[in-house]
Amino acid sequence: MIVCHVGTSAKGDLAICSPLREGDILFAEACRERKADVRLLVLDVPMFSGSNSSNWENRYQELASVAENWRYKEELGDPLISMPGRATIVGS
Repeated sequence: MIVCHVGTSAKGDLAICSPLREGDILFAEACRERKADVRLLVLDVPMFSGSNSSNWENRYQELASVAENWRYKEELGDPLISMPGRATIVGS
């Protein structure tokens, strides 16, 4: 099962998130605690700001070292290239 809610995650499930925000890191950590597999879908290198930024950066690095890492552009193509008949996805 692909997990979209932490409360439903369990061993053998797959949780996919983009670790661009602190909430994504919390989601991934909680799923790992429940023995779910975690895949990080990385569009850009996360940049955390504020007084706790080094804490979040460390948590991201630790998570990235144990989770499956997919680079968005390598796995799925460039989301900024428009396709005929489809809307262009604009990065944040």
